[in-house]
Amino acid sequence: MKKLLLFLLLVISFSFADATATVQPPSGVGATLAPTSPAWLPIAVLAGITSVILLALLYMVAQGFDLQDLKFLAKEEFYQVIVTFFIIAILQGTVMFVDSLSTNFYGQNMHQTTFDKLNGEITFQEKIFDNLQVFSVQAGSEASKSFFCSLQGTGYSISSCSSFRPLLIPVSTAFQAISLTITELSSMRTLVSFGQKYAFTLLLPAGLLLRTLKFTRGAGGLLIGFAVALYIFLPLGYLFMDDLMLSSKNPYKTNPLPILPSNFDCDPTNSAISDSSTLGGWIQSGSFDSINDASVTQFINLGTSNLVKSKSLYVLLSKDVESYLYAFLIRGTLATVISVLILIAGMRMVSKLAGAEVDVSILSRIG
Repeated sequence: MKKLLLFLLLVISFSFADATATVQPPSGVGATLAPTSPAWLPIAVLAGITSVILLALLYMVAQGFDLQDLKFLAKEEFYQVIVTFFIIAILQGTVMFVDSLSTNFYGQNMHQTTFDKLNGEITFQEKIFDNLQVFSVQAGSEASKSFFCSLQGTGYSISSCSSFRPLLIPVSTAFQAISLTITELSSMRTLVSFGQKYAFTLLLPAGLLLRTLKFTRGAGGLLIGFAVALYIFLPLGYLFMDDLMLSSKNPYKTNPLPILPSNFDCDPTNSAISDSSTLGGWIQSGSFDSINDASVTQFINLGTSNLVKSKSLYVLLSKDVESYLYAFLIRGTLATVISVLILIAGMRMVSKLAGAEVDVSILSRIG
């Protein structure tokens, strides 16, 4: 037992020295930097060495005071330390494999790819938000216009722009949906950032240390599962959903969405309520997909009645409602929910393999 402990400490020390060694960048034009060990690996190895040292001290105390039970406990836990180093080796191989796949497909590692895609999606949603904001301000301003006339002391007002007011209801609903979408995507970006910075440099070493002893093995396995799920499963889950959403077979992957007009106006002196244009027939037929945007926009720019202008804006909103719903609910909400569910499922699986029987069904229902 003593010889085995000394041999393991010697091997681990050399491994730790190799993992912490820095690689000097080569000089010369066109030189590339040699691949180095992951930044988390030295910390994980150090945690394993600390576990071995603790068990060695425990075994020496048991040997000195002839405590057979304590000696038996140290021997039993020593095998768990060997399993711990197997876990470190498997994690290193898994991270290198996943990053190599990400580099082959996207040209960069898994986390950087996830950040770029999340930043791009948030920018895409913010552009929609800005467009809706401009449209909402213009529609609200036009809907508030009215016409007042007085004749021989008698006055009356006409709300000839009231046909623009129904446009504010769907726009308000869209604001609520897109605000939630941006919040969810920003939360996902924060969670991925936390996983990249602290999952394998803080949570994983703490889990490896807690896994040393039997009475803390459950907590250690839980931390290991949470760290692996944050570092690997969460970004992989979002990348999978992103590729699925932006698939070439997806009819709603339009990027960017059509821009809503912002230069329309309402003439409060025009109180005509008739619609002699072809727009009424288009609306009654309900075939919005066959309507050309330019054909509808001409009714907004021409000197037609306020009713025709508001109907034209309604048609433009209705034509792309599926694309907007897809952008809000699928690209934002569903992608985030599925990624979190993958995180929880991965956490449960890895925690069980690490020796922690943890029921995370409540977290699954929350997700």
